[in-house]
Amino acid sequence: MQLPGPLLAKCFTAHRNASPGNGFLGMPRFYFHVDDGGHVIPDRDGFVLPDIRAVRAEAISAAGEMIRDLHRALTTSEWRMDVTNAAGQPVLTLRFSAEEH
Repeated sequence: MQLPGPLLAKCFTAHRNASPGNGFLGMPRFYFHVDDGGHVIPDRDGFVLPDIRAVRAEAISAAGEMIRDLHRALTTSEWRMDVTNAAGQPVLTLRFSAEEH
């Protein structure tokens, strides 16, 4: 079972609204696009973060919240979070999945 796109978008938006410090001048902006294997939720706003360590921490935090909030919807599909820089170049991919045995 794949998660409906609107529910996935709602969860991701909730994480974004809870994240601190999203407007520091001079720091790069990164975009966290989520794909649940059937729906892609593009990140149109992005996050301003200082470096790749902060990008990785933010991706893991967002994925953790999504897994926690949507645990019943996670089945055998692989989920992916693709993080790009402002130029659209990939900087990080985070994959997560759940399998029932």
